[in-house]
Amino acid sequence: MAEAVAPPVRPPLKTWPRRGRVFVGKAIAFVRHGIDQLGPPRVALALAIGLFVVVFGRLVVLRHERFGTFDFDLGIYDQAVWLLANGHGFDTVRGLGVFGNHVNLAFYLLVPFYWLGAGPNFLNLVMVGAVGAAAIPVFRLGRIWLRDDWHAVVPALAFLLHFTSQWMVQETFHAEVVALFPFFMAYLAATESRWRAYALWMAFAVSWKEDIALAALVVGIVLIVRGHRSGDRSARRAGLWTVAASLGWFLLCTRLIIPAFSPGGVFYEDFFGPLGDSPWALADTAVTNPTAITRQLERANAVGYLRDLLAPYGFTPLLAPAVLLIGMPQALVNLLSGNGFTWSLRFHYAAMPLAGATLAMVEGIGRRTSRSVRRFLLGLVAACALATTAAWGISPISTHYREGFWPLTPIERQDELERAVNTPPDDASVSATYLLVPHLTHRRNIYSFPNPWLAQNWGVANENQHDPADVDWLVIDRLSLSPELDELLQEILDTEDWVIVEAQDDLLVAHRRGAPTR
Repeated sequence: MAEAVAPPVRPPLKTWPRRGRVFVGKAIAFVRHGIDQLGPPRVALALAIGLFVVVFGRLVVLRHERFGTFDFDLGIYDQAVWLLANGHGFDTVRGLGVFGNHVNLAFYLLVPFYWLGAGPNFLNLVMVGAVGAAAIPVFRLGRIWLRDDWHAVVPALAFLLHFTSQWMVQETFHAEVVALFPFFMAYLAATESRWRAYALWMAFAVSWKEDIALAALVVGIVLIVRGHRSGDRSARRAGLWTVAASLGWFLLCTRLIIPAFSPGGVFYEDFFGPLGDSPWALADTAVTNPTAITRQLERANAVGYLRDLLAPYGFTPLLAPAVLLIGMPQALVNLLSGNGFTWSLRFHYAAMPLAGATLAMVEGIGRRTSRSVRRFLLGLVAACALATTAAWGISPISTHYREGFWPLTPIERQDELERAVNTPPDDASVSATYLLVPHLTHRRNIYSFPNPWLAQNWGVANENQHDPADVDWLVIDRLSLSPELDELLQEILDTEDWVIVEAQDDLLVAHRRGAPTR
């Protein structure tokens, strides 16, 4: 019988290092294949969008978590969506029905996420993601007009670098900022003559806020003119439908829906002061007293507004003036308002003017027949975008990044403030100072102090004030109070039956005797 032969002794294989090297090699190959399939320009754009979303998403979340957000407007919008998710309809932060402030039908799309526990930071991240995603249709429009993928990257990046894009994100969630993405997608679909997609995207855009319809109306006029010049009946027909639907929707919102939720009327019509309290009154003033209009435009520095809007794009939107007009109805509304906030490009009011300028930039450059001229103009846009974002923006590459607009370091009272806003039970009625309101909005009644004792930024003409006796809890940061409001607070504590839970470091937490507690 043959003797069994033992197998030869072999040195141990370095199995895992070898497998690791194989895995890394395959991963690199996969990435390279993806880059080859997508193309380097698209990959570059994706990285830029990803960087924008990550950087600004983190910053805006920090801003909220470190108590840098306000009742107006994050508190208003967060309570509005929470109310819709829970079958209620009166927004106590603003003192108006949910759709008495604006007609934000798209909020119903956010409701399922609130059933799962979403809150203010969800809204903020939706906004950041929408602004980042808006660069995609800008890129696709660039491919059509500029006929080169790398060239198309330039306007998309310029949009992300525009200081208005950054400041709107810093301001926290606003519906018209989210609407930029579907609005750009609608314009892209129209450019490609995909009329069904155009209708759906534009309907989605105007569902975020009623005044988006003003920009949509101008898009319709542009389509009518282009269809007439080219003989494209489908474009002309789409334009006519857009004008009719936009005008009809705007009138429906401002004449029926908003008044139904706000008996005092459309609240922002008071913005125009002596110029008129409606679009028709403004038009009458423009005809009968044009000097009043020009004086207001001078007061609002209309020239500076347009200059700063166009400068980051190297003034190239002026090469497509008809497209630039898409944002002008809202720009005119902003400048004619007596509210100084609307004159600034740092707020959400500039969303549609920015949209018009961005679309005009792409088409204005694309209409140049000379490739060398287009290259020069794209270089101009790139240089101006970088220079203005460094000078006027609030990204990490800007001069304003560390000037306090972002809470880059923890605040001293972080633990105390968190404890204060977590003290009232979820079903309690609360009145809180404006910095604390966005942390207390998931309840039926949350008031921005001094409401409901003293009407302040409440409803229209401060009507329909609620009963102070219905307030269960006070959560007050006394550093946020004026001397007059601090005196009112002391009167409330002295004359009504309150139990003080915490009163230190300028923080006051108190509940009415017999009110629900945790």
